[in-house]
Amino acid sequence: MTNDKDLEGHWQEYRRLVISELERIDHKVDEVRRELREEIEKSEKKILDQIEKLSNNYAETRDAVVGLQARAGIIGFLAGLIPAIVALLMRE
Repeated sequence: MTNDKDLEGHWQEYRRLVISELERIDHKVDEVRRELREEIEKSEKKILDQIEKLSNNYAETRDAVVGLQARAGIIGFLAGLIPAIVALLMRE
C-alpha cells in the first residue's frame, strides 16, 4: 500500500499539472479575445467606410436628381411657351 506522503505527493503533482493547464488555457483565451477584438475593429472600420461611401453616393445622386428635375422643369416650361407664342403670333 502507498503511504499518505506518497499519495499527497501525487496529488500535489497533479494539482501543479492542473494549474499549469488552466493557466495555459487562460492565456490562450486572452489571446483569442485579443485577436477577436482586432478583427471586430477592422470589420467595424470597413463597415463605417462603406457607410460613408454610400452616404456620399446618396448625396451625389440626390444632387443629380435635383439638377435633372430643374432642367426638366425648364424644358417643360419652354416646350409649353413656344407653342403659346406661336399661337399668339398667329392670332394677330
